[in-house]
Amino acid sequence: MREALAPGARFVSFATHGLMRGEVEGVAEPALVLTPSGGDAFDGLLTASEIADLDLPADFVALSACNTANLDFTRVAQDLPALSSAFAQAGARGVLGTLWPVNSEAGATIVSDLFARLAGAGAPGPAEALAQAQRAYLAAPPARANLHPRFWAPFIVLGDGGGPP
Repeated sequence: MREALAPGARFVSFATHGLMRGEVEGVAEPALVLTPSGGDAFDGLLTASEIADLDLPADFVALSACNTANLDFTRVAQDLPALSSAFAQAGARGVLGTLWPVNSEAGATIVSDLFARLAGAGAPGPAEALAQAQRAYLAAPPARANLHPRFWAPFIVLGDGGGPP
């Protein structure tokens, strides 16, 4: 995992499940659920403290996983408050997080559009790219029900969401 996130990566995206502290027995801090690799000690969880120890000066990290910006204020003094904070500690300038569970199809559409906008010539900053992707989703939703904010509004940009990355 550390080799895949080598310094120099401008954009990093995780589309997986995010666990909050205590959500699963034995998981004491926020974590991203990844595929465990056979034969080594990697348990399939990338915890907030493991993330914070990375050297990842990326321009933008997208966490299109459930609850990745959800802060548990009762544990702020005990460990990192959320996965998004861990990526900021690792050096990421901006982080896309989510405030509640994400609809997979809506998440894929919005985050793909966001990255397409970041990669273009004269690209906006991450916050504006997200707003543009959300407006595009609302302009052509897959169904009328998808106009409800639960589909398009859980995404937020934390950290440096300003100018072009």
